[in-house]
Amino acid sequence: MKSTRLRISSIAAATVAALIPADDARAQDAAQRDTGKTVTVVAGAGYRASGMKRLFLGSGWRDVWTMPVRAPLLDLDTYAGGLKFQERGGGKQSLSIHFTEKDGWREHQFRSVNKFPLIQAMPKEVRGTLTGHILQDEVSHLFPGAPLLVPSFMEAIGALHVKPGLYVMPDDARLGVYRDTFALMPGTVELSPKEAPDDKPGFAGSSKIQNMDKFLETVQEKRSHRFDEKELFGIRLVDFR
Repeated sequence: MKSTRLRISSIAAATVAALIPADDARAQDAAQRDTGKTVTVVAGAGYRASGMKRLFLGSGWRDVWTMPVRAPLLDLDTYAGGLKFQERGGGKQSLSIHFTEKDGWREHQFRSVNKFPLIQAMPKEVRGTLTGHILQDEVSHLFPGAPLLVPSFMEAIGALHVKPGLYVMPDDARLGVYRDTFALMPGTVELSPKEAPDDKPGFAGSSKIQNMDKFLETVQEKRSHRFDEKELFGIRLVDFR
C-alpha cells in the first residue's frame, strides 16, 4: 500500500513536496526590498496609559506599542512586480487585504499589526461600552512584533514557512472604500501559500494545499495518509512560545 506522507506548514497544514525552493525564497526576498520610502508610525497609540490605568490593567507591552517606528511604505507599483487589490480579509482580530501580482498568480497578504476585537469579534451590544474598551485594551499585552520573530524559529527547526515583512500601507486611491481604514496603517506583508493554476507547482513546489480542517479529514480518511509527527511537534512548540 502506497503511503502518502504530509508536510506541515507553519501557516496551515499542507501536502507539499519540500521546503521552500530557491525560486520561492528569492521571490519573497526580492518583493521585500526597501524602495527607500519610509515613514514613522505608531502601531498602537491608543494603548498609552497613565500610572493608574497601568496599575489596574497592567503595563504589558504598552511601551512597544506606543514607540515610534520607521518602516518602508508599501509600494503597490513595485512590490513583487506590482500588486492589484483582490479582496478585504481579516478574522476575529486582524484587518487584512489580499493582493495578487499584476503579472502572476501569487497572492500577498497585508495584515494589520494592531488587533481590533472591538470591531471584528465583539457583539454590537459591547461596542462603545466600558467593557468593550477594556477588552480592546487587553491587546496591549500582546507583543506587536511577534510575527517578525517566527521565521527564525521555523528556519531553526526546518519547517515550511513564509517570511513576513513590516510595511506601512500607503494612502492610495486603489484601496477604494477601504482607503480610510487602511491608509498609513502598519502591518506585515507576506506571500500566501497557495496552489498554482492549471495544475502547475504551487507554493514550495506543492501539488495540493489544504487548510487545517481538510488536512485532518485527509489524515483520518486513510491509514496510508500520515503526517510528519516530528515536524508537527516542533511547530507546536514554536506556537506555544
